[in-house]
Amino acid sequence: MKGRLARIGAAVLVATTILLALVVLVPSRRSLFIGIYELVLAAIAIGTLVGSFRMFEPQAWMRSPFGRDPEKPEQPQPIAELDRIDRLVVLGAANEFDLHYRLRPVLRQIAAERLHGLRGIDLDHDPERAKPVLGD
Repeated sequence: MKGRLARIGAAVLVATTILLALVVLVPSRRSLFIGIYELVLAAIAIGTLVGSFRMFEPQAWMRSPFGRDPEKPEQPQPIAELDRIDRLVVLGAANEFDLHYRLRPVLRQIAAERLHGLRGIDLDHDPERAKPVLGD
């Protein structure tokens, strides 16, 4: 910290010395030199501010982005409804009761929603139009 302050102080001292020398040598351009001096002080201040951000995570400035381990993509969370339908399919394949009373209503609901959304056919009110699309 002391080394950084000494460097900042030295930079300001050098800039001030140069300003005084220029003002003494060319007094007619004093406003131009003061404007340049202000820009130099602003650059020193910005450099100091940016340098202070390195204190938050000093190792981040030294690492290459190519040297880091690649981030592993997150595994998507399973969709609960798909898991439920998967269990119904397994149960429906095992016995007729589960097939007719658990799996069949879910499949009918899916077919009705797809028919209505894609083709505008209402399965309950227009079964004649739905039969050629769905089959027997």
